[in-house]
Amino acid sequence: MMDLPKILSDSLAMFRENPKIVLPRLITTMLYAVIMLYLVQASLILKETEITPIQARDFFVKMAFILASTIILYILDVYTYAMYPQLAKDYKKGLQVSLVKALKKVLAKTKTLIGFSIILFSILGISTIIFTSLITLAYTLASTFILSLIILVSLIALLAAAILLFFIIPVAVIDDAGLKTAASKGFRLSMENKKPLLKLNLFFLLLLLATSTILYLTEFEGALAAITIIVFAASRLLQAVVYTYICIANPIAYLSLEK
Repeated sequence: MMDLPKILSDSLAMFRENPKIVLPRLITTMLYAVIMLYLVQASLILKETEITPIQARDFFVKMAFILASTIILYILDVYTYAMYPQLAKDYKKGLQVSLVKALKKVLAKTKTLIGFSIILFSILGISTIIFTSLITLAYTLASTFILSLIILVSLIALLAAAILLFFIIPVAVIDDAGLKTAASKGFRLSMENKKPLLKLNLFFLLLLLATSTILYLTEFEGALAAITIIVFAASRLLQAVVYTYICIANPIAYLSLEK
């Protein structure tokens, strides 16, 4: 049985004793921020009343670059996420927590991680298309009830997916398993521990919502350029810290079941 308070406290202890492990999440968070800023800058052309053919061509080139960069960063995100099971495993064994060792481990799991990335990307892509279509329908019908229902169903589906996929990467890395074995064992463990996993993922969701709110409140414009940059960087650091904590708790939860 999963002991949620112990999982969360052990994760915090590991983070506190090894603050360097924020680095992988910090790198990906900052890269996502750079892409977001580039997207905002590239989208300014859409405010123009008239767009020349050259401007249109430059815009589509930039969009293609952003799309390619996002896909590459998404794969990098999966790889950095997969480092934490190895870090947690070494921490629990009393070994030195090494980012280099964790990176070597995930690079050796490239086949499994790429397979997982493709499957997850497909699920996210299909889900996004369905969600966007339903939201558009709700706005077209001007129905607040339908819109609320869609959002509620989407949140339930998101939590269900998070629970179902929760243990796949930890199993793959810690047990050195292939994708099929990791998925099979991961699904089984998720079903056996669905109630505590629901509570854990709800906690993660609240953390992410709180972080997103802070990020939204710090996105301001004006003449205070230096302050804006400082606040932007600080908010991204907070985002990286929260994401790191979640990434740690994931394998810590799996290791608590393997005792």
